[in-house]
Amino acid sequence: MSAPENGCRTASRWVKWGTSAVIVVHFLAILTAVIGLGVGYAPPPRLCAQANQRFAPYLELVFLQNPYRFYAPNPGCDPTMWVRISYSDGGVRWRSFPQPPQSAAPVLRQRLLAMPRSAVETIPVGPFAEDVALTPMSQICLASYIRGIVRRDTTTDELGLPLLAEDVTVYRIDKRCMQPFQAREGWEFTDLRLHQATYLGTYFVNGRSREGPRGEPISMPSLAAQIIQESFDTQGAKHEIATTAMPRPIAAFLEAHPEVVHGARSDLAERVRVAMEGQRLDKSLAVVPLGSTERTALAVSTP
Repeated sequence: MSAPENGCRTASRWVKWGTSAVIVVHFLAILTAVIGLGVGYAPPPRLCAQANQRFAPYLELVFLQNPYRFYAPNPGCDPTMWVRISYSDGGVRWRSFPQPPQSAAPVLRQRLLAMPRSAVETIPVGPFAEDVALTPMSQICLASYIRGIVRRDTTTDELGLPLLAEDVTVYRIDKRCMQPFQAREGWEFTDLRLHQATYLGTYFVNGRSREGPRGEPISMPSLAAQIIQESFDTQGAKHEIATTAMPRPIAAFLEAHPEVVHGARSDLAERVRVAMEGQRLDKSLAVVPLGSTERTALAVSTP
């Protein structure tokens, strides 16, 4: 250290160079975390991946390896829950949890997104990948969420009398991140082809399960057809479907493909599948309005 005339001590040249080198290396490590990690369909360049491996111990020490694995517009997709509530009048309402937060506060949004994750964790229970069940902690969290949803989602009949909820069916919805070629083809964030559904069981309004813990994959066209059909039946007197009462991806699909509601009820799931795949509907699948009494009931039921 040198002592100038005013009595203040200044750092030596080696201290300055050393501090600068530490700062440069720190941000260089962060740079390798950004460019040296990839996803399954987009691996990083080999040189970037090797550089990231060299800095991996330091990045893990300062907890900077994980946040830089994600990139816009797909930083990661948290699971959500689609909830089917049946009432004493025979009506059915569908809800998505969590709903988009009214507040723009990032902390509130993250807390809402983290809640379903704790309620839909599954563990393998058989030799096949689809043989899964809810973890004990998820069963506790899910029961609590069901009681909260039932208390908050109250409704009345035509006379204004409160309707009692009878049971609640829960589906876990996982969303895959959109790939670059899908964005180029014009896929929307709500595209049903990006969603996967898992049946988590049917529960009493107090959160107690009617059956053992479940975790069965469900065909998305079948689930979408069921939601559309039941929403149509709820609004049958008006011969229209209230898209505001549906999960957002279903409402967006129906707005983009309104033709799926024209045809036999028994063919609704097939029409939804064809529309999801971007194909043209066969004329034989579009005959009469969905609400026609001449057709049989929809061949889609809750597991």
